[in-house]
Amino acid sequence: MTMRKMKAAALMVICCIMLAGCSMMYGSEVEEGAFTYKCSETKAFVAEYIWDGTEEGMTIHIPDTVENKQVVSVGGFFGRGVPTNFQVLIHDGIKTNGEWINANAVSNKEIDEVVDLDFYLDTDLEIKRCFEESTAYLEEDGKIIQYDIKLHVNESK
Repeated sequence: MTMRKMKAAALMVICCIMLAGCSMMYGSEVEEGAFTYKCSETKAFVAEYIWDGTEEGMTIHIPDTVENKQVVSVGGFFGRGVPTNFQVLIHDGIKTNGEWINANAVSNKEIDEVVDLDFYLDTDLEIKRCFEESTAYLEEDGKIIQYDIKLHVNESK
């Protein structure tokens, strides 16, 4: 076997190993109900919960499966290992004519109102990555409203 053929064979073996490893990655995204999942071919983890604005919606129950894939954790690693924290998104649950703004936009402004939102996640799933506290800002009618989002994991109300 010539040196060129040996290099080509080694390169093919490396490519096959890399492709085989890719099949276990969470590389696709599925939105179903109030959740966004990151999925591999056989498993999924939950990445986001989209609050509907109701009191009942503040208690989060994660389904066992999505598109015939077992949900295995809360948060995880997407693609080639990008950390993906589970988070609660409130934008759809707050009915407003205002504009959601990022933290940089409020750094020099006064906060007019602070609203605490407590969410409760009751799960037996492994908690891999999770934002237990986060903040969202709404600018409406010249006022800045800060929403402090707290996620209580396996705690009762």
